[in-house]
Amino acid sequence: METKLLCTLMFFLIGFTVCDAVIKRQVLAGGTGNEKPVDAKIEQMFQNPKITDAASAKIQAKSGSNTVPSNLTPLSYKTQVVAGTNYYVKVRAVIGYETQIWLIKIWEQAWRNFLEVTDVKGPQQESDEIMAF
Repeated sequence: METKLLCTLMFFLIGFTVCDAVIKRQVLAGGTGNEKPVDAKIEQMFQNPKITDAASAKIQAKSGSNTVPSNLTPLSYKTQVVAGTNYYVKVRAVIGYETQIWLIKIWEQAWRNFLEVTDVKGPQQESDEIMAF
């Protein structure tokens, strides 16, 4: 009887330990990395008219402005691994006579040579932390 009880307790203890480890790992999966300064890869993205035109159009639509944003200058970014990589890029955009800070979400699937602006968020403060959206 004691052996059976001891085996049952050990089974539950091991089960809870494994479940706890799995739950802790799931919380981290899909999270964003640390904010990084702009590097050559991000600069290259923002030299691509497909990216800058799509980002400008989405910023214009969300801001309600009649003016197309120009001079999108990347400042910093975070990444998130999904079915590819999401890049959350903080940019400085000139809209008319005003300079605003926006976040641009870019989805990349490098193995397919696929790059797309999926969303924008703003305006923000330059000091605001980049958060996934």
